[in-house]
Amino acid sequence: MRRIAVTYLGRLMELGPTLEIGERPLHPYTQALMSADPLPLPSHLRAGHRRIVLEGEIPSPIHPPSGCRFRTRCPAAQERCAADTPAWRELRPSHWVACHFSTAEGPPTARGLRDPGPAAGLASGADAGAMLDPTTARTQAA
Repeated sequence: MRRIAVTYLGRLMELGPTLEIGERPLHPYTQALMSADPLPLPSHLRAGHRRIVLEGEIPSPIHPPSGCRFRTRCPAAQERCAADTPAWRELRPSHWVACHFSTAEGPPTARGLRDPGPAAGLASGADAGAMLDPTTARTQAA
């Protein structure tokens, strides 16, 4: 399986199967990146394609923001994003995301904002305590 990793200011935002991330990204930043991919079609044939233009302050890589590094440009950012760094959560098999509000259905901008809670998206049973080590992209016990 081929995978793709999406980073923002040196931190992994999303990691998963290449085709799945391309078709159904789960992180708001990945969704914005994918929307910037130009379609080689006349405008009347691009129905439903919406380009996401990020707004907000572009943070300094030398002094990144607290919490989620994408929060200054994220359309779904809340107070929690400034206070807490998002944990890696496996929302779909082999598809990891660092966002407080993403679910297996998509990023928060795609389905409305909802806090899934600290345990949402974690696998059940033996994998319930597993977390992804972003430095090695390997699963380890929490």
